[in-house]
Amino acid sequence: RSTLFPDPALFRSGIDARVYQPLLAGASLALRSAFDLSQGQIPVYGKTFIGYSERVRGYFNTRQEGDNRVILEAELRFTILPIRYFDLGNKAYLLGPYGDNLPFGISAGLFYDAGAVWDQSRTLHESDFLKGFGAGLHLHVPYVDVLRLEYAFNEERNGQFIFDIGVYF
Repeated sequence: RSTLFPDPALFRSGIDARVYQPLLAGASLALRSAFDLSQGQIPVYGKTFIGYSERVRGYFNTRQEGDNRVILEAELRFTILPIRYFDLGNKAYLLGPYGDNLPFGISAGLFYDAGAVWDQSRTLHESDFLKGFGAGLHLHVPYVDVLRLEYAFNEERNGQFIFDIGVYF
């Protein structure tokens, strides 16, 4: 034990690994696994969450907190209408350069999400995981990037519509 570097009261490590694999005809497979693991005294502001920015589709509005978190996601994405870029030209003189190179396209996806949070005082079990699956339509539009319209089911087959922006992962 060093007096210069005493034992930390908190140790946290995390990893977020993603793979994007192109397939045939404009399709791709996206995979993600993310882990946040802690040891020691976790202050209330140091908890990890499912909900807020890290969600499980099928439990999109559910919020859980704990010392540790794992997220596993897979999505098969495919192009319906390839992204094309448009210029509004003189029609949008008020927009200036913001009227140039405007993207528009349509894609879709089939997804499966799973995630769990748990405290250090207990062991992670399969029953701790929230699991969801579904499909979505992704509109690639100017200024927003991606507008997602999805329908997700949880493991009890309860469904929910999801309206969100941005690429999920």
